[in-house]
Amino acid sequence: MTDTSTATQPQHAGFRAPPPLASTAPEIRSTSRSEQDWFEAAMTMAFCADPAARWAWPDPLQFINIFMPLVTLFGGKSFDHGSAYVIGDF
Repeated sequence: MTDTSTATQPQHAGFRAPPPLASTAPEIRSTSRSEQDWFEAAMTMAFCADPAARWAWPDPLQFINIFMPLVTLFGGKSFDHGSAYVIGDF
């Protein structure tokens, strides 16, 4: 049996390997309670065109007045426990 663990990949003319993933990956970080309003607004905007959400709350003002408290209800405690994660500047 041939050991292939030290074999190199063939180099093709014009082929350039992509940069390592770590250098281009966005930062994932825990968000703080001070960013909660921004987080809730971003989550609300993320679902503003969602068909199911718009079916449930077709009126825009009703959607905002109900959906933002839902985000707090489902994710509010995550800020207290350091488990609300975001990517980059979200």
